[in-house]
Parts: sequence; C-alpha cells; structure tokens
Amino acid sequence: MRTKATLKTLRKALEQGDTVRLPFTKEALELLTPGLKTNSDGAPIRYDVYDSGPKSVPGLCVTVTPMGAKSYYLIRKVGARTERIR
Repeated sequence: MRTKATLKTLRKALEQGDTVRLPFTKEALELLTPGLKTNSDGAPIRYDVYDSGPKSVPGLCVTVTPMGAKSYYLIRKVGARTERIR
C-alpha cells in the first residue's frame, strides 16, 4: 500500500466532504488518526470512513473521534429507517 499517496487522497476527500472509502487493511486503519479532518478553527472533528475493496463488508464503517477512538458500525436499513448497528 502506498502510504503517502493514500494519506494525501484521504485528507483531500475529507476536506471536500466526500464519502471516504478504502479497503480496511491494518495499514489503512492505522492511517486513520484524529486531525485528518478539522473544523474552521483547526480543531479535529469526528469523521467516518467506509470499507471498500475485494473482501469488503457492505455497510461496514469506522468512526474516528477527535480523541482518536475508533468505533466500528454496520449501516443497515431496518424497515424504512437507516440504522447504525454497533
């Protein structure tokens, strides 16, 4: 995996507000740190990244908090509503 290229692409996508998708490999998950997405004051804010790739789990998402905690969720439709399942 090209770490510098991936990190640059990840930062650019987060800045533009795009939905970020990348294969959940050990190296990719280690790149997800607080501070990749910031508010107008430069303070880190929470962001989501979705799994993609050949062995991806549909709807799998990781949320990175400003303190660096990572929470994993499945995004599923339950009835007519979309829910995050922890």
